[in-house]
This record gives sequence, C-alpha cells and structure tokens, in this order.
Amino acid sequence: MIAGLPGTGIGGLYYLLLALWMPFREFLSGRRGSSNPDRRRLVRRQVALTVCVVAGLWVTGWVMGWLLLVLLPVVLGPAPSGSGSLVVNVLTLPPILLTLGVLVAVYVGVRVLRLVVRARGLPVR
Repeated sequence: MIAGLPGTGIGGLYYLLLALWMPFREFLSGRRGSSNPDRRRLVRRQVALTVCVVAGLWVTGWVMGWLLLVLLPVVLGPAPSGSGSLVVNVLTLPPILLTLGVLVAVYVGVRVLRLVVRARGLPVR
C-alpha cells in the first residue's frame, strides 16, 4: 500500500501533465483530419478528471492549513496578539517543483540510457 495524496508523486504528476497535453494533441489531430468523436470524448473525460484531481489537491492543502491553524494553538498555546490568522494552503509550489524536477531527471536519464544502449548496438524495444 502506498500512502500519500493522489496526484502528488512522480506517476501522478506525469499523468496530470499528459492529460493536460491531450487537448493540444487532439487539436492537432483534428487539423490533420485524424480525429474522431470517441477520442474527443476521451480527451474531455481525462481533462475533467485532471481538473478534479488538481482541485482536490488544492482543497486538501487548504483544509490541512485550516486544521493546523485550529490545532496548533491547542497544542502550542495561543499565538501572540497581533499575529494574523490567515489560512494558507500547505501544498505550496516547492514540493510540486521538486517532484517535477525528479520527473524530468528520470525522463532524461531514461533517454540517455537509451542512447547508450543504441551506441553499443543492443536491441531497443
């Protein structure tokens, strides 16, 4: 079993990026005349699912920030007067950028290894 939020790992981010790329690819396919209604329906469904995953992640981060705002004073004592009680989204950009960086490193590593295998004359599938 894997713990964590769906869509926040390398595989989830890869899926989200591919699903967001699908409308552009389908648009180009339509311009070439190779599009069909079934594929357009699939693209709409995948994009809608991706939007729901991103919205779910944002709401989860907001709720976690709200819970921290509510629970921390109970655990640590009241905050000093004058400190703001702004609820923040705890799922900020740096973790997403870190995951994206790892995804890019994995992708580039696979491409480099493929070139190495080709240079040695081994079969590539």
